[in-house]
Amino acid sequence: METKQNPVKAIRKKCLDCAGESAREVLLCPIESCALHPFRLGKNPFRRPRSLTKEQREAARERLKHARAALTTENEAASFSPVY
Repeated sequence: METKQNPVKAIRKKCLDCAGESAREVLLCPIESCALHPFRLGKNPFRRPRSLTKEQREAARERLKHARAALTTENEAASFSPVY
């Protein structure tokens, strides 16, 4: 069974293969006519950064705070083992 891979990460692997597994050579790749060239560093240069409103940022902050609290509580419960 083959696992799915992020397309940009797959392009990075292909570029490493083309450059003899040298990350430095991928960085310095002179073949700008290659369709993969903009993606060679494993990032999508055309992706816009997320812009959140103040309310969205606050809501995300609250969700993260609650998720971290739940994890802490869960970890504390799992680490408790009564001694008999």
